[in-house]
Amino acid sequence: MKPSTLFPTEPAANPQAMAKVGGYRITVLSSQLLRCEFSLDAHFEDRATLSVLNRRTPLVEFDMKLVDSGFVLKTSDVTLTCTDANVAPTAETMFAEFTLDTAGKRRGRWRYGDVPSANLGGTARTLDGCDGGWHCAWKNNQIVRELGKPLEIEPGLLSRDGWALVDDSRTVLLDRANKAESLWCTPRPERGALDFYLLLHGRNYAKALEDAALIFGRQALPPRYAFGYWFCRYWAYTDRDLEELVEHHNRAHLPLDVVVIDMDWHQLGWTGYTWSKEFFPDHRETLRHLKDHQLKISLNLHPADGVAKNEERYLEFRKAMGEANAKKAETKDGRIPFDSTDPNYMRAYFSVLHHPLEQEGVDVWWMDWQQGQSSKIKNLDPLPWINFLHYRDQAEQAPNKRPLVFTRYGGLGSGRQPIGFSGDTTSTWESLAYQPGFTAKSANVLFGHWSHDVGGHFSKPEPELYVRWLQWGAYSPILRTHSTKNPDNDRRVYALPDPFRYVAEDAIRRRYELVPYIATEWRKLLTTGQSLLRPMYHQHPETDDAYRCEHQYYFGSEMIVAPVVTPRQGDVEEAPYRVWVPEGSFIETATGQTLKAGWNELSALIDEVPVLVRKGAVIPGLFGARRLLSGSYQHLLLDVWAGGNGSYTLVEDDGETLGYARGEEVQIHIEHREEVGGRTLTISKAAGAFKGFKPTRPLRIRIHQAAPPSSVEVGKQKLPLSHRSRADHFSYDGDTATTIIDLASLDLRQETRIALREYPLAKGALEGLPGLLRRLKRAMQKTLEISYYLPVHAEERLCALLAQTGNRISRRPETIAAELERLHQSLPRLEQVLKEHQDALATHQDAPARPKANEVFRARRIVESAVKGLLPAGYSLSTVRTPRRARSTSVARRKRS
Repeated sequence: MKPSTLFPTEPAANPQAMAKVGGYRITVLSSQLLRCEFSLDAHFEDRATLSVLNRRTPLVEFDMKLVDSGFVLKTSDVTLTCTDANVAPTAETMFAEFTLDTAGKRRGRWRYGDVPSANLGGTARTLDGCDGGWHCAWKNNQIVRELGKPLEIEPGLLSRDGWALVDDSRTVLLDRANKAESLWCTPRPERGALDFYLLLHGRNYAKALEDAALIFGRQALPPRYAFGYWFCRYWAYTDRDLEELVEHHNRAHLPLDVVVIDMDWHQLGWTGYTWSKEFFPDHRETLRHLKDHQLKISLNLHPADGVAKNEERYLEFRKAMGEANAKKAETKDGRIPFDSTDPNYMRAYFSVLHHPLEQEGVDVWWMDWQQGQSSKIKNLDPLPWINFLHYRDQAEQAPNKRPLVFTRYGGLGSGRQPIGFSGDTTSTWESLAYQPGFTAKSANVLFGHWSHDVGGHFSKPEPELYVRWLQWGAYSPILRTHSTKNPDNDRRVYALPDPFRYVAEDAIRRRYELVPYIATEWRKLLTTGQSLLRPMYHQHPETDDAYRCEHQYYFGSEMIVAPVVTPRQGDVEEAPYRVWVPEGSFIETATGQTLKAGWNELSALIDEVPVLVRKGAVIPGLFGARRLLSGSYQHLLLDVWAGGNGSYTLVEDDGETLGYARGEEVQIHIEHREEVGGRTLTISKAAGAFKGFKPTRPLRIRIHQAAPPSSVEVGKQKLPLSHRSRADHFSYDGDTATTIIDLASLDLRQETRIALREYPLAKGALEGLPGLLRRLKRAMQKTLEISYYLPVHAEERLCALLAQTGNRISRRPETIAAELERLHQSLPRLEQVLKEHQDALATHQDAPARPKANEVFRARRIVESAVKGLLPAGYSLSTVRTPRRARSTSVARRKRS
């Protein structure tokens, strides 16, 4: 594997994988992936195409038999029959049989010319002007959905029919003038030949994508900073504006990695390469300032209008292109039109217009191509071609760095050049609701790295919508805000009103916590053809319900995410959502509920993001980061869920170079085992090495849905308890039922064993507790906001007393049994007290007090919803009673106090 490409480019298949009969050549690329060519003159194509760069796949056994004037080709999984090899294929002359279901009991059939009836879809070039899955039209400078049409999604590589066909007959070829030259676009000869690929994997979707990645290309691993927060807004920012933006993020300790400067960075016009002197009097100093703050810089690029005479490097460009070539191409006003098919133009395009800006500090080009799909070469779409060229140029300029371009989807093979820009959508709930399913489905064409305009592009999203979009963005491939040029369409989260500001900031911080997991999952998927986000049916291909839940997806191997895509409803301040749960023991992490297999109707507060993990899961993370720097992660984090056993292997590399492709990476394996009365975490000795690896680092461990520890031992060291987080101590967060262990230094050069003994609790005692306490706090806020200067009800602070349960547990974890018993015993009384408090206010002698009854009513609704939705089915006090010994001890303590 060449470090500069990360993907083999050997378009000529192994001769032993080919069979020629009559006008056909069949190439067996895997036991379920066949290339079928037909040519009347028996001329077959061995050059690469813009979609297919590699056909040198591992050899598999197959059998080819001649039958009359045709043939029968068999592999271990597929039988392909052609009854007449001297004529072009038809439904009567070419057909195949293959294994359909994952159990291997049913056979599938395909005939040439079959129309796919159950293809699972791929993706689209762009979501420009879309409102949800509806492509809108413009009228009176407004987007009108009713005048548009449904968005067309191209077919994918997966189908419930069990087969997919990719026609490559007209795709432009890539060729070299000589061995020293790079691949360049070349028209296909007009021979009327057929060249198509048959994927006959049945419903073994994982194998289909793995095989497809062999020829269309693996999804490359982006540099680590790409997984961070991208701030982007179409606005005429000056240098001072950008400095102030960075200052605000730093002051709020808010993470940020990429500053995207839209098209106003250059002179007036659609296309430009010269910095605006009005906005950036000294752009080099501005770029240095951003670099001093360890930020990456992306510039918008619209190359379609070519190079005008007012560009600073116009004369230099003409010289690099060749004066004769420039003179031949120029228009009357001296402009040199853009031509991606001209090697002379593109050579000057990179060397004169881009490389100097990259040397000044530009890290990523935002390739915002919108100018059609035709060029001077027949069937050559400029978009995938310039994506290919930009990515290759990055690889050639820095052969050991991970290339990165930011661009639209250009068809099969585009996944080789991350990342994707989905275009300008409307700022509506419909657009937000559409994006999770759209993104997950794109995994079906090996394009798993969409970056969406968080918040939408057109019109202003209400704060709730923007926050929900950010929450979805935190669990998407790339987190990037954006909007159109509108003074009301701000994207600075610190400018949001409370409580949305804090929720938005938490979403961004949560994203940074997830980066080691995201990077590890992306690294593992390089060889499988899978994507970070994938539809539920990828894992459950024989379950009908897995095809009906487009709003949720697998986020790597360990998480299922069902982002909230609908607004809050009614007085309970919760947004409804529906999630399908596979067989197994899954917990919803925001509320701490154990969910039953099948469909679940749930609801979420504004600061809750529905994420499901298996009980016992281990998720690696990053704690307290504000930048995603290269080298080892600065402060490791481990999230562990009680209720079972689990393990995970964190893969760490330098985050910047291609060293991982040469094996320069470290694997850190973590085991979580539950035992009677406690649990053990074992962090194995790190295996491997890379430049910049730090063997000792701080570590924070969070054990969720667990009883508080009575003791924590790290090796032979016993950690003391602290009410607040301190190095080499442990604490307990009673509000979330989370044990927190902070280690000042973890030595990864040796195995570390962490043993916890925990206070006994009855099974199910913590079920739904985080969600319940969060709702009680919200109800408490309602009651305190309307607190009258004179007591209205003797127990009007009961809600506050119960909402503070978690706080009291945090301070004295050993009292958890008694606290939970009091909480559950008091909940029925709380509902009655709130009703009495409401009635008392409604009939209060002072008129100003009466409207406050409505707020108490809302508090009642919150409590009723919490009790009904979060406590276990068939809830009664007996289901949460603690063991006799623990209960009597706690009650005795309470009596003494």
